[in-house]
Amino acid sequence: MFDIGWQELFIIGLVTIIVIGPKDLPRVLRAVTLGMRKVRSMARDFQDGIDELAREAELQELRKEIEKASSADLEQELQSIADPAREVEQSMRDIGRSLDEPAPEPAPEPAPEPAPEPAPTSLPPKPEPAREKPAGESGAGDKKPGGGE
Repeated sequence: MFDIGWQELFIIGLVTIIVIGPKDLPRVLRAVTLGMRKVRSMARDFQDGIDELAREAELQELRKEIEKASSADLEQELQSIADPAREVEQSMRDIGRSLDEPAPEPAPEPAPEPAPEPAPTSLPPKPEPAREKPAGESGAGDKKPGGGE
């Protein structure tokens, strides 16, 4: 608190003993400690009073803000309750305006591009080559050239 070292305390003690004397020293020390207690008590009370004033000021500010908010909300609520026709009238006007306004023309859609024909996934089957018949075989349904049967 006072930033007093041991040397300074020793010098203060010596001067006190010389000036006051050893006989009256206990009585003086008691009076000094009582005075210090009173000073500390007064400082504590002063600080508590300042803190209390600060809290009250904060509370008053909060009360004012709450009153403003509640009164503004209350006024709006009363107006909305007292005049519900205004809201209906406003919504009817909005609907009328939207009906009176020309509808925006839709953007022309681009013509769809013809889809390319898909490539065949498999090749058509190859025709089988004609088989040659052995010379000695002839079928019942075979016709001979030049024969009239």
